[in-house]
Amino acid sequence: MFFDKLRAAVSDDAIIITDDGLHTYLAAELMPINSPRSFISPSSSNAMGYCMPAVNAAKLVNPDKQVIGIVGDGAMLMSGMEALTAVRENLGTIYCIFNDGKLSRINHSQRVSDSQTTCTQLGNINWGAFADSIECGYIPVRHNNDIEVALRHALETASHNQPVILDITIDYSRRSNYAQGVEKTQAARFSSGNKLGMLGRAIVRKLTG
Repeated sequence: MFFDKLRAAVSDDAIIITDDGLHTYLAAELMPINSPRSFISPSSSNAMGYCMPAVNAAKLVNPDKQVIGIVGDGAMLMSGMEALTAVRENLGTIYCIFNDGKLSRINHSQRVSDSQTTCTQLGNINWGAFADSIECGYIPVRHNNDIEVALRHALETASHNQPVILDITIDYSRRSNYAQGVEKTQAARFSSGNKLGMLGRAIVRKLTG
């Protein structure tokens, strides 16, 4: 629903930039792109933290175009202060945080690679307070019914050269087809022995908690 509303709200030549994460898979699958060179993603290099500075750069080079970033809350923690650059330079950028309080890409990757990550929970981060502290616009999106009005407000704010953060509550429990395809491709790279070992460890963790 978010990508349908976003496509309807922005111009055909708007530039969409993602970070690396599950939101990238959703954007690749669900966001129609109607103009060449209008979708930028770092996922071939898995470069978390890419989106925020890339949005600023794209807006500096294309001041007359709408530039919208889609970033996870984990990547926002890495490079979110780049929004301060947008405030100081009056860039009129929009940063859409897909906020679920954890590093969901790592959680999903554990199913495939059995990697041991010490902590993937980010907790409840007050992005509104962060936006206020750097004089950036802030709009929370808590329900599907909020999306259309929030996007309209954000675009109007950005048109006056004021950057704005959309804090979007996202539920990743339903995986995209793209994400499932990536997981299958990753799993196919492992040998039979590795797969059996991963399955055994998963069963032990399930039984022992």
